[in-house]
Amino acid sequence: MKINVGRFLTNRAMLHPKRVGLVCDGRQYTFRDLNRRANRLAHMIERVGIRPGDRVGILAHNGVEHFDLFFGLAKTGVILVPINYRLAAPEVAKVLTDSGARVLICGPEFREMAEEAIKSAPPLRVVYTGDDGPESFERLLAAAPEREPMVEGSADDTVAIVYTAWPLGRPRGVMLTHENFFWVAVTAMELLAELGPNFLLAVPMFHIGALAWLPMFMHLGTRCVLMPKFDPEHFLDLVRDEGINSFGAVPTMLHLIKESKSFSHGRIVTVSNILAYGAAIPLPLIDEYARANIHIRQLYGLTECGGPALALDCEHALAKAGSVGLPFFHTEVKLTGDDGMSVPAGQIGEVIIRPGHVMKGYWN
Repeated sequence: MKINVGRFLTNRAMLHPKRVGLVCDGRQYTFRDLNRRANRLAHMIERVGIRPGDRVGILAHNGVEHFDLFFGLAKTGVILVPINYRLAAPEVAKVLTDSGARVLICGPEFREMAEEAIKSAPPLRVVYTGDDGPESFERLLAAAPEREPMVEGSADDTVAIVYTAWPLGRPRGVMLTHENFFWVAVTAMELLAELGPNFLLAVPMFHIGALAWLPMFMHLGTRCVLMPKFDPEHFLDLVRDEGINSFGAVPTMLHLIKESKSFSHGRIVTVSNILAYGAAIPLPLIDEYARANIHIRQLYGLTECGGPALALDCEHALAKAGSVGLPFFHTEVKLTGDDGMSVPAGQIGEVIIRPGHVMKGYWN
């Protein structure tokens, strides 16, 4: 079978066309809506001369456009480059140059940064999100057909280049393939099945801790409530109003939520699981959430393995607080010494991960 993560959305739309798959900025999108938008995106990109293997960047707060690009580009063999909007303009220019992006989809809030960055980058076309002007993202999207495109790319072809730590000041792009994202979804199935039908995502989409959820959502038909930009008060409003069962967060977000004046058990009564990643969660914070009957489950992973590789299960969330848990079902993890051999329990070693979702390699 030809593996293409763009087909994940096609198949989910066929199975559950009327089910809501995304809530963002007060709008609801069914899986059929999302698939039609992804198809339009695929045709839109082709119309502006982008071909399989070309790169398209996005510099924007979380939005439906990230779903459009992830699945629409995957269907056509074009590579997505999510860009960290917390970088300075010269660093954005380095990412654009290193990736060779030919188009940049940009949120209007980052117009000034984009205009500065492209002065130092190779020529590329900039399309701003929203519907202002004839060259805006929504107008170009609306003008494209919604029929399924000719699917390009499979298994070992790159879906996204996700930039991670910069050694020696040089961008380092991680190439993640269709097969990588397939195994991310399959490997995390057991974890996702415990999380409930409504998941709140507020981590920025340039982070693998957000991007990796997209194929997982399609695999299970999960309803994603997407926050454009994290704000603890609005976050708690969404938890209450949307009946959120679980969410992913980094430690800073968990601190801000807990310190919010609106934090109370009544506001988060529907939440049973928090998946924490990005850094270790302090034990006192785990205890504070436990008093609200919420389990914080630590995950461990990295961009190079497409997201999480180990997770603490519900049963041991408190008894083993501070642990990153056990490897996923299809993930092999070893702790080795300098000789490459496994070290005894209790000794320090290097973590070696070998699943199907380990990256293809570094770009350039």
